[in-house]
Amino acid sequence: MDVASSESLASHLSFRNGAITSPNVPQSEPLKDQVRHYIACVVSGECAEESEGDGKDCIVPCQSSGHDGLAVVRILEAAEISMAKGGQPIDL
Repeated sequence: MDVASSESLASHLSFRNGAITSPNVPQSEPLKDQVRHYIACVVSGECAEESEGDGKDCIVPCQSSGHDGLAVVRILEAAEISMAKGGQPIDL
């Protein structure tokens, strides 16, 4: 790191004296967690908030629907195509 960039970096840093409490946040993969939750909803018969019908038969609404899952798959496919094309933007 050269002197100019280290001075620039120093101008963005701040320091604090005193105690800090950091909460324990379990590490997980958000997409994997969401997929597991969706599978549990399907297996248990729970339904998603955007499900067809009036939703009266829902035990507990799921966090995501099939529509949400499809949107995630489309985004992941677009990201993969973009990477293959050197980062070119891909329309969704």
